[in-house]
Amino acid sequence: MRKLFILYFLLNVNFVFAESANQIIVANNELVDSSATKIQLASSIQANRFGYWQNGSYTIYINIDTIVHMIKSDYEDLIRAREEYKTDTVNYVRYTLYINRFFKAFNQLKTSRSTFDLKKIVVYIGPENKVQNRGNSGLIDLYLKRLVFAGNAIVYYKGRQIYTLQVSEQADSGTMFSSVTKIFYDSIENCIYTEQRWQQW
Repeated sequence: MRKLFILYFLLNVNFVFAESANQIIVANNELVDSSATKIQLASSIQANRFGYWQNGSYTIYINIDTIVHMIKSDYEDLIRAREEYKTDTVNYVRYTLYINRFFKAFNQLKTSRSTFDLKKIVVYIGPENKVQNRGNSGLIDLYLKRLVFAGNAIVYYKGRQIYTLQVSEQADSGTMFSSVTKIFYDSIENCIYTEQRWQQW
């Protein structure tokens, strides 16, 4: 159970990579300087096959093999976690359901050709869910977010390739969140991602 717990929270942790003073600064669950910073995007990626993800005015392109590797890694973690439930039929079956989803997604991407719409992939942890079974996986979205923040993705904005994204962090007083980080190209009202950070109690 501990391994699945770690897997889940590793995939949901907030990462912000900001360019400042010619250095890449990584902030993990820490407040980033409220002054606007930038994320440097990839100008090109060596790949024979690309996966893409449409997010409003933005389209993200990544090497499909990178996503295949990420899915395989989490698939293997789930198999190891299932071993702890050999004598617990209910949980063993539950983990097997998750594993089968990851295995199907792995094979689907492994055999895909040319460019592939990543929103077609159905992969998630949890009981059967009609909405999640339609695709548009939140897990794949998190994978892509990590790649974008690390500068390992190509991003198009309104049909044109862009090379940087702006990052602006704002205090979010009056709510349960301590701050909101908005990531965008030229308009803060048109974000590729919006990150909300919880209050630290």
